Order: sequence, then C-alpha cells, then structure tokens
Amino acid sequence: NPGITFNLEMITRDPLVIPCLTEDYWATFGMVPGSELARALRLVRTNKGTVALPRVSKLSTDQRLDAEEQNIIESLRYSANKMGLK
Repeated sequence: NPGITFNLEMITRDPLVIPCLTEDYWATFGMVPGSELARALRLVRTNKGTVALPRVSKLSTDQRLDAEEQNIIESLRYSANKMGLK
C-alpha cells in the first residue's frame, strides 16, 4: 500500500530470555494445554538457526552505538531495495 507511513523501530540489544518453562509465565495462558508449548518448543528446536544471535551487552558504549547505527543503515537499505521504499 503506497499510502501507508513506514515506521522503522530498531532496538539493538541482546536477545530476550523467555522464561516459558516457569509457572508464572505459563499462568498467563489460562487454559492453553501444555501440548501447545511442546509443539512450539519442537518447532523452535527443529528450525534453530546455524548462527548465534548477536549480543551487544558486553560491547563498549561506542561499539553499541556503532552496532545500532549499522542495524539502522541495513534496515533502511533493505526497505529501499526489497520493499521499494525511498
């Protein structure tokens, strides 16, 4: 849709740790059966990437800023080249 406003939100941080095997987390799903969690975990484990996700927490402030700027530049380049946004 050429009439939409494109909004890029880039957050450069370590991957989130999802405590999906804790009781507190599971309580938020109400009556969803445990088999759904098992199915999701199987899907994730079967399709896990071959490259580790990037981590920035141990970088210096300048290195984190550089990493974030590079992520933004790459995202804008992708938006222009693959999505036709200018």
